[in-house]
Amino acid sequence: MSDTLHKREVSVRVAELMGCSKARGEQVLSAVLESVTDAVREGDRVVLMGFGTFEARVMRERRVRPIRGVNRGELIEVPARRSVCFRAGATLRQVAAE
Repeated sequence: MSDTLHKREVSVRVAELMGCSKARGEQVLSAVLESVTDAVREGDRVVLMGFGTFEARVMRERRVRPIRGVNRGELIEVPARRSVCFRAGATLRQVAAE
């Protein structure tokens, strides 16, 4: 396993692949991430073939029984909320399995 890559390291790799400056790589990566964020915010599903799919899903309201804390053992209401989900594409799953 390798170390964690942060946005800065990914932008440097993008710049190397594109043959441009690090600043330009940062701009390109930021533009892509902003596009994905805006699309998911608007309720769209973003499909990057081979990489994966980003989408916002509505998690329904439910009742749970906490296993720790003040309310342990009692049923409590968890309100409905939106959550961002990512499903890896075939190529990414295959690379991760190697």
